[in-house]
Amino acid sequence: MSGTWHLDGFGICPSPSAGPRCGSGGCILATVRRTVGPARCLVQQTSGVAGEGFQQSEQGRIPLLGLAFLIAHGHEDSMSDDATRPVEAALAEGWNSPTLLESLPRTDPAVLREMEATRVGQIHYAAIGRVAAAWSRFEFDIDGWNMAFAGLSDEVGACFTAQVFGSRGRADCFIALVRHFGGSEKWFKKWLRRLEDFSKEVQALGEQRNRAIHDVWQLDDPSEPHRLEVTARRALKIVRVHVPTRELLDLEAKILNLDARFHGMAAELHRALFPSPDTPNLDIPE
Repeated sequence: MSGTWHLDGFGICPSPSAGPRCGSGGCILATVRRTVGPARCLVQQTSGVAGEGFQQSEQGRIPLLGLAFLIAHGHEDSMSDDATRPVEAALAEGWNSPTLLESLPRTDPAVLREMEATRVGQIHYAAIGRVAAAWSRFEFDIDGWNMAFAGLSDEVGACFTAQVFGSRGRADCFIALVRHFGGSEKWFKKWLRRLEDFSKEVQALGEQRNRAIHDVWQLDDPSEPHRLEVTARRALKIVRVHVPTRELLDLEAKILNLDARFHGMAAELHRALFPSPDTPNLDIPE
């Protein structure tokens, strides 16, 4: 028992009527057509009463899940009066039910503030790490130039440089090597001031680096970070110092700039003191 099959839009629609559209008021296909727009259904109706269900056609029984899929992916006109669209209304009831996330309690504002404070604190601690990394690189570069001036291989030189602690000893070693190889040169006196200024800058930035790395940090309010400075150089000093994160990043930039200038200075001195056969002895600029 099958009705008349005819094309309807982009699909095939069975209908007792012979016309191009299914117009029976009680036809469930009319409901589907209103819901999904141009029919894409392959179900067959044998009666105008929806309650009698779907019968098997020549194409075989169409599962109800397929019908639900067709309805769910129907035409954009499907969003209208649910009273005349029982299938859509049933689906809408499921769509409007609470989701898993909606059932969870809202995040406590105090928890949100704590999360933000943690994020700000992590940024500050990351800035401390950047200062430490930049200074380690600077000391590594001084070691490299000291080995180059001393004419040592990396392996042999590392046996010595690994015993030097701190930046001041490394800077003193560099200046001593330059004095040893170039002290008798006429141009050397012009470089004494630059080398001394370099040594003082290393000492000053090294002190700031030490304070940033070794002092105790207090981040009760991460937006107002403080470090606790404790010294006893002939007099006891205990002071709480406010250091914004921006200052730490500025310190990192100064260290990187010092490292770059040291590279340039060391390269000029090395070319003058140890000219290669392919490179003429260059005059050292003032």
